[in-house]
Amino acid sequence: MTLRSIIGSILITFVLLFSLTSHADLSKEVQIDLLKSKFESATVNNDYKAQLEAITKLRALVGDLGAEVIYVEANALYKTGKHKEAFDKVTKYINSAGSSGDQYKKALELYAELEEKLEHIKKEEQLILIEKQRIIKEEQRILAKQNKEKQEKLLVQNNYSKGMCYAYGVWEEQKCTQDTAKGL
Repeated sequence: MTLRSIIGSILITFVLLFSLTSHADLSKEVQIDLLKSKFESATVNNDYKAQLEAITKLRALVGDLGAEVIYVEANALYKTGKHKEAFDKVTKYINSAGSSGDQYKKALELYAELEEKLEHIKKEEQLILIEKQRIIKEEQRILAKQNKEKQEKLLVQNNYSKGMCYAYGVWEEQKCTQDTAKGL
């Protein structure tokens, strides 16, 4: 690696670090405006992950963002596969906005869809749990069978050893062991 490429790497690292820093040096109002702009851009581009990031940061700065943002958040969570969190948010939206909310009908549809998905996920998880329990029982049965076979084999070997000791009269003279029988 040349000196020039090392310096280039360092400069790129500094640029990245400075571009990734928060806007803490800006006033709170400017930070809010920047996040609103990012949120609007993410909404127009259907960038649900960016929507969620902007909402989280805005909520940290502002607090309550209103019921309509809760619906947008629920939808973004749904689109990113976070169904449980989406269900919680859409339920919160329906309860807070009520039937007068701008997105009430869409929220009811999303609620019904999420309820169905969560029930399906719950059933799948139960089936997976049942299958795991079946596998564990089968493994226990196999291990018990293997253990029994080992015990029977040891018993046969022990009886064979004792038989060899008796046959050669070793049993009375010394303690008969498997090693003694092997030596006979």
